Amino acid sequence: MQSANLPVRVGLWVVLLGAGLSAWGLDGVPWHALTPDEQRLLSTLQPQWEQLPAARQERLRRGAARWATFPPAERAVAAERLQRWRMLDPARQAQIRERYARYKLLPPARQARLREVYARFRQLPPAERRALRQQWQQATPGERRERRQRWRGAPSR
Repeated sequence: MQSANLPVRVGLWVVLLGAGLSAWGLDGVPWHALTPDEQRLLSTLQPQWEQLPAARQERLRRGAARWATFPPAERAVAAERLQRWRMLDPARQAQIRERYARYKLLPPARQARLREVYARFRQLPPAERRALRQQWQQATPGERRERRQRWRGAPSR
């Protein structure tokens, strides 16, 4: 199930797009003003670069700078994940973005709890993860609601 990779996938997307504060007040940066490394990393955006909002240009430049600091192994993993993201249909991408936006609205303690549960889930053997996903998918809406309430009230381990 792809939603199990949601935090990782969305986190990668944020990193690659250079998440951070927007540069709302800045004028755009002309393509020729980018460094050769930035131009190489952002080459697929060259045709539309001048039309991108200044804030987006700045986020992309910061993302390119961050990408340049990744060790080769981390770049390979990130590139593979980005490729998987690009292969998703737009509706699935929108669903992931919406879930991530909801996650970001949660209090920090709740976010930490979700990360902890996700990490424990990822440590399970694949067969156990599949069994848990299947149980969840076969549960009725009432059973899912009950499990969510139980989970939310459960203390952290």
